[in-house]
Amino acid sequence: MVAVGVDIDDLIRRVRTAFTDGRLPEAVALLDQVDDVELCEIDRLRLARLRGVTLSRAGQHLAALAAMKGVASAWLERDEPVAAVTVSSLEAYVHNTLGDLDEALDAGAWTLTVLDELDGVESSVAGPVNVLLAATRNTMGLMFLDLEAVDLAIGEFSRALQLVGHDDPVIVGIARANLASAFLRKALRHRSSDGSIEGADNELAGAERLAREILASDRSPRRRIEAASILAAVLMNTDRFEEAADLLDRYIVHEHLVDDARAMVDWNLLVARAHRRFGRLLEAQQRVGRAVQFAERSGDRIVMSLAVRERSRVREAMGDVGGALVDLRAADDGSRVLRSGRFEALVEQLMRRAQLEASRRRLEREAEHFGAERRRLTLASETDPLTGVGNRRGLSASLDSIAAGPERVVSVVMLDIDRFKEANDALGHAFGDRILVDVAATLTSLARERDVLCRPGGDEFVLVLPGVDLDGARAVADRIRNRVAALRWTSPDDGLETGLSVSIGISGGRSPEVAALIDTADDGLLLAKRYGRDRIVVGRLLGDRPGTPASGLDRPSLPLG
Repeated sequence: MVAVGVDIDDLIRRVRTAFTDGRLPEAVALLDQVDDVELCEIDRLRLARLRGVTLSRAGQHLAALAAMKGVASAWLERDEPVAAVTVSSLEAYVHNTLGDLDEALDAGAWTLTVLDELDGVESSVAGPVNVLLAATRNTMGLMFLDLEAVDLAIGEFSRALQLVGHDDPVIVGIARANLASAFLRKALRHRSSDGSIEGADNELAGAERLAREILASDRSPRRRIEAASILAAVLMNTDRFEEAADLLDRYIVHEHLVDDARAMVDWNLLVARAHRRFGRLLEAQQRVGRAVQFAERSGDRIVMSLAVRERSRVREAMGDVGGALVDLRAADDGSRVLRSGRFEALVEQLMRRAQLEASRRRLEREAEHFGAERRRLTLASETDPLTGVGNRRGLSASLDSIAAGPERVVSVVMLDIDRFKEANDALGHAFGDRILVDVAATLTSLARERDVLCRPGGDEFVLVLPGVDLDGARAVADRIRNRVAALRWTSPDDGLETGLSVSIGISGGRSPEVAALIDTADDGLLLAKRYGRDRIVVGRLLGDRPGTPASGLDRPSLPLG
């Protein structure tokens, strides 16, 4: 189906612009416009991933998973692994956000495994390969970041930037912001008991550089708010409080442009921390309250835990110890994985599953290779190398499948070339081979796709006709007899044309008796030779009298030279 009146490429561009700017309700509304439109399969799959990432960012995680259900498999069926991993990576991230860790690990392991196999892929109907792979690396980086595997996250974001180059400003902006956030997260791990950060100069410098690059070049309101949050955090953690305050004042006026819950959680938490640091506790309380509201909208348990934890600190600073303890317990309940120290174990499990998946896929490829090689060898062992038709072994294998097949009747046509040995001896084996090849080609042209054509040996050929009764076999045999009689070969010695005839025996009966019908047709062939060659004879049926000619034509073959 083709969407009528819908420019899918333009729609995708508009959705991405709204998404990038942080206007998520607008992006969702644009996608809703094509809910009832009939789309071609490729466009439906392209929009499914975009719908998934948009709904997830809008906090509608279950709806996002529903939108992407079966999409990765559908891309694989179309031999589009690059498009498939863009979906599976997002499924892993959303499952992790919801706390569905087993599903997240399975999807993540599969994604990481397939990603390592895609270096040689050069094209995809879903879009530019480097952009799709960069988007996938970004998503896996976010999952690693949520699992506190910061070094792995930095690696994924860095690879995303390398992959995309300058080809897609949206992906470049996302990767920069994510990498800056990961650098900041790593730096904060070095925080000492007095709140200072030591030994993280490189990470802080990296986060600051990337944040300033975004603020200088990226026009996306959401990206600028994210970069301002990161830069302000760097400034505050390097004792540049006045510069941080100026930065926050400058960008607070832009926050109304962003309707993205996840981005606004980070922004409001950063502003709340700044107010708390400057002793403006009422303003900090207001900001942390907004952060909690946005966290609820995001549907992200990890983000909610961070927001509630910051509210606990604000309440403690305001003297509300009881409220602070309640929030601290809630934050711990919301981040059970963090509290129980299972992040490292989860990442190890993810990488172990990825290794197992890689081993499984390698074994599958090897089994497929060995299976293909076995099929090739089997086919070679069942094929006559001269004519390309089946040999005696191929005939035997085919008879078993025909006997067990759905056809109730079957006929057999058996023939050999009259006086072939005389021609072969007189004019040479190369000449004889040409005759065999030409006769085999003639028979192949007259056979149906499901018929079985074999050369058991010498100048003898067998044609098995599933679903054809004896009258049908007689008609086929007559066509063979006439077509072969029309063939001509030029003698290599004197240049004279030579023609040959064939003698044919036929039989017909029930399919399970096909092996016996071969013997019956062979009996007819012997009788055709006895009656004078160049004719068709019905072989003796089981328990019946000797066969009789099916054709009384007694046309002599042309002389050999």
